[in-house]
Amino acid sequence: MQGRIKQLWEQYDYFVAKFGALTARFTAWQEWHYRVECAWCQQRIGWKRKTPSVPIETSHGICGPCASRLLRDL
Repeated sequence: MQGRIKQLWEQYDYFVAKFGALTARFTAWQEWHYRVECAWCQQRIGWKRKTPSVPIETSHGICGPCASRLLRDL
């Protein structure tokens, strides 16, 4: 029983370290990209690479379902 508890703690420590490393990588990646979301429904459309002159975190576009709904209404 003691061996199993020790094994579980080791797995827990591994996953905590792995989560910390992945969070750090995502934060670093996020500094070089900005999120594009739909201006109508706020659904995330994707990510675009930043240029040095772009200080924004989020940009807006229109997703496929909103675009078809808008065109149909016109």
